[in-house]
Amino acid sequence: MLTRRNMLPASATNQISRRALLAGIAAAPFVRSASAQAAWPNRPVQVMVPYPPAGGADTTARILYAKVGAMLGQQFVIENRGGAGGTIGEAVVAKAAPDGYTILHDATAHSINGALYSNLSFDYNRDFDSVALVSLVPQRHAAASVPRIVSVHDRD
Repeated sequence: MLTRRNMLPASATNQISRRALLAGIAAAPFVRSASAQAAWPNRPVQVMVPYPPAGGADTTARILYAKVGAMLGQQFVIENRGGAGGTIGEAVVAKAAPDGYTILHDATAHSINGALYSNLSFDYNRDFDSVALVSLVPQRHAAASVPRIVSVHDRD
């Protein structure tokens, strides 16, 4: 999950442990600027999934943000904008106001598209900050049934 740079605190989507809560209460007297900030989120949050509906990223986003929305008491609206290897949806988030109300729920495209596309209208390092690791996706290598190939270590 990614959002515009420096706008959404990473702790916003994580469940807080008792120890972290107590540490935060103990540190509260030393924090001045945080008291001036409005609670986040105080309006619906747009979650951009740069892939078509019903795929793995979309399903994960719908499950995750239903729970996050219930925890934070605010609606997280999923919008799918597939195409161009995910860069269409990524560009929408890159150009959004850097206020934490537009989140990119991306998968592998975010890690590889910078190397695949040289003419993007945004920069992955400049325009996005990682907020949370949502899931790990196992990858599988497969081949047509060939009796002599049992694993990647087998050779002719």
